[in-house]
Amino acid sequence: MDQDAADMNGETFAKTDELIQQTIRTKFAECTVLTIAHRLHTIMDSDRVMVLQAGQLMEFDTPYNLLNNKTSIFFSLVQQTGQASAKQLHQIAEMVRLTLAYVHHTKFYSVMRDTIYILAHKTSLLKNLKLFS
Repeated sequence: MDQDAADMNGETFAKTDELIQQTIRTKFAECTVLTIAHRLHTIMDSDRVMVLQAGQLMEFDTPYNLLNNKTSIFFSLVQQTGQASAKQLHQIAEMVRLTLAYVHHTKFYSVMRDTIYILAHKTSLLKNLKLFS
């Protein structure tokens, strides 16, 4: 894609890249996807970012956590994109953090509801666990 992208203007590339990224996120939503990227916008909504330097793992965390570590390589790379772009990348990371927190909370709540429902039908288990008196 990099070679083809060289022939596109900025707006055309942005639209094409967005379409490709959206397709990947939709079609592979239940899969682990490893993305090797040069553009930070491509990976900002990833669950985790791995920063390699000379083939060595330097950092591995959420984009949000890496951006909150002002000594991280990732933070430095984002800052090098310029003030406006860095601000936008920070906003994306924050949005993803909040979205993931909501999703994890919702899944946990759903699991808790299911667990309580199952336990409610196993009275002897409830007594053993001392969940209810």
